[in-house]
Amino acid sequence: MLREHHRFFLPNLLTFTNGNTHLGSFLGLRYRIKPTQKETENGTEDIFACLDWYGEYCLEESEVVHEAEFPLTAEGREQVIDWLEQEYFAMKALEPKADDEEDAENGI
Repeated sequence: MLREHHRFFLPNLLTFTNGNTHLGSFLGLRYRIKPTQKETENGTEDIFACLDWYGEYCLEESEVVHEAEFPLTAEGREQVIDWLEQEYFAMKALEPKADDEEDAENGI
């Protein structure tokens, strides 16, 4: 069963197996999930090619922060959601805390 996530909307697997790319955002984290094929020793493998960036600008005007690949399967879709959540919390950890901002304004 496919689970829904309270932070990230990710289309169903059929959307991706039909070749559609998904771009999304959540509170400053921007991401692209694209179905593609990867060459392996045993031939080609269908995968989710994922990347993310921070800020308010489009992908073309931003710096990619992280990239990841997952199998283009229902389990891979779940892994994409888990990865997005990890990326969101990693981004939040980089943000200055309110006390740090006040100290910076006061020259401390």
